[in-house]
Formats: sequence, C-alpha cells, structure tokens
Amino acid sequence: MMTISRFVPRLAAALLVFALTQTRLFAQDAVEPPAPPPVQNMAIPFDHLAFGDRGDARAARGRLEEELTLRLDRIDRVCALEPAQKKKLELAGRGEIKRNFDQIDALKRRYDAIVKAHGTPKEFEPITGDLAKLPLAGDRASFEYASLFQKICKSTLSPEQAALDRADRRAARELAHRARVHFVVEALDAMAGLTHDQRVKLAELIRAETIAARRLGATEEEFLIFISLTARIPEAKIKPLFAAEQWRGVGKLLALWNEVTMAAAKLLESLPPDPDLDLPPPVANRAKP
Repeated sequence: MMTISRFVPRLAAALLVFALTQTRLFAQDAVEPPAPPPVQNMAIPFDHLAFGDRGDARAARGRLEEELTLRLDRIDRVCALEPAQKKKLELAGRGEIKRNFDQIDALKRRYDAIVKAHGTPKEFEPITGDLAKLPLAGDRASFEYASLFQKICKSTLSPEQAALDRADRRAARELAHRARVHFVVEALDAMAGLTHDQRVKLAELIRAETIAARRLGATEEEFLIFISLTARIPEAKIKPLFAAEQWRGVGKLLALWNEVTMAAAKLLESLPPDPDLDLPPPVANRAKP
C-alpha cells in the first residue's frame, strides 16, 4: 500500500539505530523482528506525505533553493561554466522548483477535498502515488532526480564539460558508497570483534555485492537500500568470514536489517536506472571484450 510505504523508511531507520545500539544483546539472545505499527484508518498529514521529515513547504523550498545553489557552484567549479550557461541552469533549477510546488499545491487541493468528504485511506493512494513521482518531493528530494533539470543541464554543457560533470558526480557517489561500507563494517565489528583480515575481506565482499545497485546516493531512503542489500548477501558468501560464535550475533542482526528495510528497498529499487549517476558494476562482473 503506497500510503503505508512512506512510513517504512523512518520506521526502518529507528529500528536500525536500535539494532546498532543493542549489538551485545543480539549476540546473546534470540530476537524476533519488531512488528510494524498497526495500520490506522486515518489520513496522513499532507505535509508529511509531500515533504517527509523535512517540515512544511517553506522549509522544503528553502532547502531546495540551497541545494540548487550548491549544485550550480559544484558544476561551475568542475566545468568552468560560461556566465550564460550558469544563468540558464539557474533558471532551469528555479523553474523545476516552481513546477514542483505548483504540482504539490494541486495535489493538496485534491487531498483536502478527500479529507472534507471523509474519504477512506484507499482514496488517498493516487495522491501519494503522484507525490512519489515528483523528483523534488518527499525525503529523497534531490536535483539528481529532477529529469527536466538534468535534460537542460545535458543540453547546456559541452561534451567535454558533460564528461567532467559525470565523472565528478560518479566520484562523489563512489565516495558515499565506500563510506557506507565502512559504516556497516564498523557496526559488525562492534558486535563481533573482527580481526583486521576479517574487516578487509568483509569490506571487499560488501562493496562487490552492493556497488551495482541503483540509487546509492546520499538520502535516507537510499541508505536503507544499502543496508537491505548488505543484509541480503547470500549466507554462503558472508557466513564463512565469521567464526561460529561471531555469526550467532551477526546473523541475527542481518536478519533484522533485512526485515525492517525490505519495503523501502523494493520501493526505491523500482526506479529506472540513471546511467549518469548509477555506479558501474565491479570490473570482475563485466563482460569480456
């Protein structure tokens, strides 16, 4: 159900933090994955649907304007934009923001009409579905997903500038991916007390198993996708890295991670690939020429 799926990333994040702070407990006792909260037959506040945990429209607009400024500064630094190019991209970004909020306002009018008519939760599903399609709405709001802005950016930059921009964005994504691998290794090390050799092999395995996944960017929901992908590494590959006593706790924690992040991963992995942004697969997995 689309309405409930908007709650899953925040629920998963809370459970993930709980799991990480209770590592010793998982190593000693069997723990059943926490059950999700019961579905309530009531409307979810519109601002929560449209802007996630980022506040109201004013706060969301301010954040997007700040992100646009940072994005343009980065492109300018990497590509040495001409003044006319930078102006065109700024107008494109501001136009993207305006269109986003115009669409959100229209959806809010539909939402308010359903609330006034005491509609059922199912009547809200088309609205949440339309919100999920907006690149600048919700917790994952980012110009990385603003298709029109991206198209204008591609047509504005020269081929040489576009290649520099793409390389810089992929380098940033690679860095974010490595940071996430490090985070997971640290979490499992805190639980199992890994040796240096175990840490190195675990990091190599997690990186190889997750690098080809879509949307490994910097948002909360994408981080949960990474956690889910880590938790779904085949047991036959990851279990041999641990001693039997270590695996008692690690296996339970990975099972919990998989449980609480499954819905978020399914939702975000359904997005189409972005050849400019998605990381390339490991060299070993590429077809030979």
